[in-house]
Amino acid sequence: MKHTPERAALMKEVVDTIGGDPGLASDSPRDALRDSLGNMTAEYMADVQAAMGNEQGTIKSFGAEAGLDTSTLQPFLGTVGRDPDAYVAITEASQANTAIWMQQVAESNPSDFATAMENVAHPGGVVAGILSDARDQAIFDEHSASDKDFNDAVALGDKWAGRGLGMAVGAATSTAAPIVGTIAGWAVEDIQALVVDQVQQDTVDEAQHEARERYAEGREGVRSSSAESLRQAIAHSGLQMSEGDINVYAESVARASEDGYAAGTTWNSSTSGR
Repeated sequence: MKHTPERAALMKEVVDTIGGDPGLASDSPRDALRDSLGNMTAEYMADVQAAMGNEQGTIKSFGAEAGLDTSTLQPFLGTVGRDPDAYVAITEASQANTAIWMQQVAESNPSDFATAMENVAHPGGVVAGILSDARDQAIFDEHSASDKDFNDAVALGDKWAGRGLGMAVGAATSTAAPIVGTIAGWAVEDIQALVVDQVQQDTVDEAQHEARERYAEGREGVRSSSAESLRQAIAHSGLQMSEGDINVYAESVARASEDGYAAGTTWNSSTSGR
């Protein structure tokens, strides 16, 4: 069911409330809210990404627009993303949306192809950066979760890969897309594999895994998953392109998502006082 104006307004109210006072979803037992809030966020991923940047209007809401404000959206994501299940739901939905928006660009084949692809890659990078920093806060600051908790959630969660694909396709085509194993040429397993590539890290002792190493791993994960999303989008769209051109565009979106990732981690660290 597409989002109604009433539901979209409620989502905005939730984001503004929690983002304006993250303590409302912090500290036991209130941090238990994060799981449900993560599912809500995944449901509105197109609105989340659009708020992070949508210069060419490629990213479309699934129904009524929520009109999210980055001033409250960022701390909201930074708080909710500390829960492993919420982290995975948001990440899967973000990756699924990026994949479909890239396919939309490939199918329309605009004259400014590289810029259009970069514009849809960057918001997903920002979301990934915020979540990566939130994950570190949960593990090292709050001690509310471990790397294993996050990795286990990645291994077990595939719900939002399919839902994210379905809603993104529905928004792009103005129809309610079915939630099935393959959507618009994308297998749900493909998205899940991209998510694992982007977010899964080995469980290690904090002393063995310094912040700069974690940052480098997360950045490389975002780069590689964005580049693979572009390759798959071009393949699924039927667009004929040389391997050399594909490599150039893949590097272009990798850089755009990397820039977004850097902005997201910096943004979240600075507002959380880290």
